[in-house]
Amino acid sequence: MSKVSSTKLLFTFSIILFIITLIFLGLISNHFFHPKRISSDHPVLVTPEPYEEDNNQGNPTAEECSLVRVRGTVVDENDAGFNNVSIQAESELTNTITYSLSTDTYGRFLLKMEPGSYLFTISSEDAIVSSSRTVQIVSSVSLHFSLPRKNRITGRIVNESGEPIEGAQLSISAIRNPNRLKVEAAAASVSNCTYSTQSGPSGQFDFFPIWPGQYALTAQAPGFLPYEEFDVRTGNEKQIIVLKTKTDLQITVVDNKEEPIFLAVVTLKAISSTGVFIDEQETAQNGECSFKNLLPGTYSLHASHHKYVSTPRSQMEVTLGSRNHYRLYLQRSGHTVSGVVLEEESRKPVPNFYMQLKPESWSMVGAPAIASASSNQQGEFELLLIPEGRY
Repeated sequence: MSKVSSTKLLFTFSIILFIITLIFLGLISNHFFHPKRISSDHPVLVTPEPYEEDNNQGNPTAEECSLVRVRGTVVDENDAGFNNVSIQAESELTNTITYSLSTDTYGRFLLKMEPGSYLFTISSEDAIVSSSRTVQIVSSVSLHFSLPRKNRITGRIVNESGEPIEGAQLSISAIRNPNRLKVEAAAASVSNCTYSTQSGPSGQFDFFPIWPGQYALTAQAPGFLPYEEFDVRTGNEKQIIVLKTKTDLQITVVDNKEEPIFLAVVTLKAISSTGVFIDEQETAQNGECSFKNLLPGTYSLHASHHKYVSTPRSQMEVTLGSRNHYRLYLQRSGHTVSGVVLEEESRKPVPNFYMQLKPESWSMVGAPAIASASSNQQGEFELLLIPEGRY
C-alpha cells in the first residue's frame, strides 16, 4: 500500500513540475521575443533605434570591419527632434559627397563610414538656414546638430471700431546672435535682423519665413497714431493690432532730486496745417498732468515754475505713439559754489574734506547751514542751489 502511495505522489509531483516549466518558458518567450509596447505619452523615450544592425549571416567582410559607426541627432530651436533633414557628408580627401541620408521621425540618423575628415552639411526645406561642420572621423562617435525652423508672425490690423486697415506699414526687428537659434527683440536702429510687410484688404499681415524668437513690432498708417510693441513672439497665434486716432499725453514734472513739483505749468505746442495749437496744464501734488484726445503728430513740451529754474531737461519734443508718458525736470532757484581743496605746501588734493556754507553771521550759535558737501578723491566739491547773498 505504501508503495502505491509513493508512486502516485511521484506522478503528481512530476505533473506539477511540468506545468511550472511551461509557465516559465512562456514568460521567457514574452520577455525576449515579443516587441515592447510604445507609450503614447512618451514615444521618444521608448522607441527603437532608427536603424537596426544588419542581420547578415556569416562573418563580416574586411571592408565592413574598417567602417565606424556615426550616430547623430538634429534638433530645432526648441530642442525637439527635426525630422526629414538632409545629411550630406563630403570627403575632404576626394571633395565628393560620399554619404547622403535623411533623419528619421525623431531627428536621428546612423552612418557607417570610413575614417577620415568630412564636411557635414545639414539642410531642410523647413529650416530658415542650413548648417555645415567639418568632423574628423576616427572611431565611433555621436554628433549633434541644430537647425532653426522657419517661423512666422501673423495677424490683423484694425481701427478702434474693429474695421480692417489696408495698406498699413509693419516692420519687426531683432538682434541675431550667431551662437543662438532664437533672436531677441531690439529697436530697428540697433537690430541686425529686420522684416517689413504691408497689410492686405482685410487688414491681414504675415511675416514668413522669419527666424524664431522675439521681435519689436511697429505699425503705422495715415491718420493713425504709430503703434509699438516690444515683445512679440513667433508662433501660430494671431496678433490683433488696434491703431488709434487720438490719445492722451501724460507729463510728470520733478526736481533734480526726483521730487514731484506742485503747480508747475506745462505748455504744449503743436505745429499743424491750421497753425500753432497751444494748451497749458498745471501739475497736481504728485507732479502729474495730462492732455486729452490729442491727434497724431509731433508736439513740444515745456515746464516752468516761479520757484524753479528751467534747464535743457525742462523741455522736449515728442511724437505721439504707444508710449505717451514723459518726465520733465526743473531745478530749484539758486547758484552753484564749486572749488578744489588743496594741501597748502604740497598742493595735493585733499579728499573727503567736509565743509558747510552758512550766512555771513555764521559765528552765531546754532546758525543753520545753507548747504554742505565733501570733497571727492580729486579734492573737488560742489554746493548747489545756493540763494544769492553773502556767506
